[in-house]
Amino acid sequence: PGFTVKDSTGQRWFLKFEPPGYRCMATGTEVAVTKLMWALGYWVPENHIAYLRREQLVVGNGAKFTPAGGNERLMRLGDIDKLLERANREADGSYRVVASKSLEGKPIGRIRFIGTRPDDPNDLIAHEDRRELRGYGVFAAWLNHVDAKAINSLDMLVTENGRSFVRHNLIDF
Repeated sequence: PGFTVKDSTGQRWFLKFEPPGYRCMATGTEVAVTKLMWALGYWVPENHIAYLRREQLVVGNGAKFTPAGGNERLMRLGDIDKLLERANREADGSYRVVASKSLEGKPIGRIRFIGTRPDDPNDLIAHEDRRELRGYGVFAAWLNHVDAKAINSLDMLVTENGRSFVRHNLIDF
């Protein structure tokens, strides 16, 4: 289970919890592989392992929730409790999470592994010929990352010093 939160400074984070009975499986893997992929030169989110308690979570004004098989509605306190029922709990009652800082820029889609992005004038080389994407297949195999698909990427339109460009990010290891 997981959800999106804003901290006291307004920073958006994505929290993912461990499944019951599998302490460190999801959080440890996510953080370790993210650090390895960053060291290899890929853009990845800033991920941290954190611990939190139920009482630290409050429902913000206008927070939305979509129950399984249901329609989006305003979130209720009970929704947090139902989500936490599906998360592993530490001996001290806290929850271990991977906190993933939201990426900089505006989301514009997923990485294409074939062809180029038609909306990116800087994207001139067919992706199947790009070294970093061919290398990604090798690194994914080395890490046993069997879910190396476009759904686990996010292209962001980033503006720095008045110049906009597409940044390809790998997410969800």
